Amino acid sequence: MALTNVEVVRLMLDGRLIGEQKVDRYTMPSWQVPYAPGRLEAIGYRGGRAVARSVVETTGAAVALRITPDRRAMAADGEDVQPYTIDAVDARGRHVPTANLDVTFAVSGGTIIGLGNGDPVSHEAEQGNRRRLFNGLAQVIVRAGGGGAGTVKLSASAAGLRPATSNVRRLATPARPSVAPARMTLTVQDWRQSPAATARPSPDIVLADNDMNSWLYVRASEIQPPQGSGRWTVLRARLTPHRGTRERGGTIVFKDLVGRGEIWIDGNRAATKPDFAATTLRAAFPPGPGERIVTLLLESDGTVASGLGGLVFVED
Repeated sequence: MALTNVEVVRLMLDGRLIGEQKVDRYTMPSWQVPYAPGRLEAIGYRGGRAVARSVVETTGAAVALRITPDRRAMAADGEDVQPYTIDAVDARGRHVPTANLDVTFAVSGGTIIGLGNGDPVSHEAEQGNRRRLFNGLAQVIVRAGGGGAGTVKLSASAAGLRPATSNVRRLATPARPSVAPARMTLTVQDWRQSPAATARPSPDIVLADNDMNSWLYVRASEIQPPQGSGRWTVLRARLTPHRGTRERGGTIVFKDLVGRGEIWIDGNRAATKPDFAATTLRAAFPPGPGERIVTLLLESDGTVASGLGGLVFVED
């Protein structure tokens, strides 16, 4: 299966064409291919031009471990945390997804606070110094120690494989002041944006669960141009508020909201924005259990795209 938003996908095995399919916006293209070792490549086309490629290759036997830290420096404040990815590689440095081996870890200059491998049925301890690779992968969460500049050293070893070591700089960092926030806030960052419409859409417009392409994935503070012609767009987000908001209600705040329109919460209109200019808008967020749906109907003035010009957050 190819997960994509291109127009056409071509599948190649060792340079030989397996098949070519047009991409449906709801159902991704897929093929049944008899297994053969080699190089399997998917090529995505838009307007007849290749714009994306993805390759998987049959690997050799695992010969070594590899450690990839998320960052190359950590703060020596006793609080800074980061994940390390551990995987098995073959003689050419390629990830080996069949190497499900027991790995033992050791750390200096920090503390292992978590272990994982993505296996949904694993009963291994999530703390300690060992974890089995799953599909050739595992993850270690390390907290840097305090006490000034130094090195966080993580080592990994497995029977029959060359061990791996990662050295990350530990930077001297002044202690950070602890200041209690005046109120709890929940940032609403991930949104979906509908295609443009010429007339005001209904706030109940349906977004199919498997729609990967027709509604854009957008983030607050990043206004995206409309898809197609029309001055109206719908923006929608799902969120589960903090306990205080669920029990007592709160306030949802839109920073620099651009466009004229309405805010709806769980199918009820919560606020109206009468002008097009960027404005900070606040609306009551009613109490209620579970996941909530926030919907914006926004109309542009025809010259500037409407959208979320700033952050969106819910205050208890």
